[in-house]
Amino acid sequence: MIFSTLRLILAFFLYLTFQVLLLNELVLWNVATPFVFILFLFMLPLSISTSATYLLAFTMGLIVDFTTDNYLSGFHAFSCLLAVATRRYILQLTLPSSFREANEVIWADQNNVWYVLYLLPLIFIHHTAYFFLEAFSLRHFFDTLFKIICSTLYTFTICYALCIVFYRRK
Repeated sequence: MIFSTLRLILAFFLYLTFQVLLLNELVLWNVATPFVFILFLFMLPLSISTSATYLLAFTMGLIVDFTTDNYLSGFHAFSCLLAVATRRYILQLTLPSSFREANEVIWADQNNVWYVLYLLPLIFIHHTAYFFLEAFSLRHFFDTLFKIICSTLYTFTICYALCIVFYRRK
């Protein structure tokens, strides 16, 4: 129990550090921004309570907001909360019934297709909320939609690579 808690705390700070120091600088053509820190939230154990998951999502989003150009906007905080709120529903749709009944996901046992079906909708939900809040208008709807699609694919590519390296069995 203590080991898993310490591991989660370490992962929390590693994802944040990776996002703030490196990934925030890897914007492609001012169109695609990778928000890989959300992978931490999506890969949390299901045994963590819903309120603790929401608290982690809000805290992580707020820290990213504070350390980026958004300052006190709260866009990431809201987007993370929205994505985490839909996480259980996406899991119910994508997991085989044996995992749903056990109420625990063993990330290493999932196949590549599952990672696509699980991560892409969650990343898309986060990015849609974030970029429409950032635009705060429908005037540039197609530009915003293009940013959402490009950033979703960019983020997914990095998240998928991280899942293969860190969450799959060797």
